Amino acid sequence: MSTMLKELFASIRDNFSAVAEKGGNDVWMDPKTHKLGDHASGDCEDFALLCWWHAKARGVPARLVLCSIPEKWPNNSHIVCEVNGWVLDVRQHGPVPRQHLPYFWHFISSEDLNDWYEITG
Repeated sequence: MSTMLKELFASIRDNFSAVAEKGGNDVWMDPKTHKLGDHASGDCEDFALLCWWHAKARGVPARLVLCSIPEKWPNNSHIVCEVNGWVLDVRQHGPVPRQHLPYFWHFISSEDLNDWYEITG
C-alpha cells in the first residue's frame, strides 16, 4: 500500500464526523466541494465518496463498493471505497485489504460511478 493512500485516508478520517442517516432520505454529498483536510460529516456513502474523489484527483483509480455488514444483515447496507484491492471504510482506522473485512460484497462501481456491476462468486 502506498504512503499516499495511507495519508489520504488519515486526512479524511481525522476530519470526518460519522453521522447516522435520518428519515430515510439519503442525499449524497458533492465531494467536488471538499478540500482535503477540511471537516466533513455524513454517513458511510459520504466518507466513501470523499475517498473516491480525492484518490481520483491524484490519478489513483478508485471505485465504490456496495456491501452489507453480516451482524446487521439484512437491515443495513454499507458503502466503501476500493483502491487497488485496499478498502477505505469509515468503520476502520486505516486502509484494509478487502479479504480482511467480513462484509458481503454485492456491487462495485465503474471508476466514474456511472455504472454498477454485480459481484458474483
